Amino acid sequence: MPCLDAGQAGAMAERRPRTRPVVLDTDHFDTDHFAHDGDPAGFGKAVRAFLAGLG
Repeated sequence: MPCLDAGQAGAMAERRPRTRPVVLDTDHFDTDHFAHDGDPAGFGKAVRAFLAGLG
């Protein structure tokens, strides 16, 4: 079960400037709040993109 659904993620992103939802490939993992375990490569890519956008 996802932490939040796509509608909730979209609504949250709309209320926060410079925010965008990222969907990780966790279909074959039961990740809950541990998405970094379910898709470490995707999580790392999302974090690097976030950090790159700070500069």
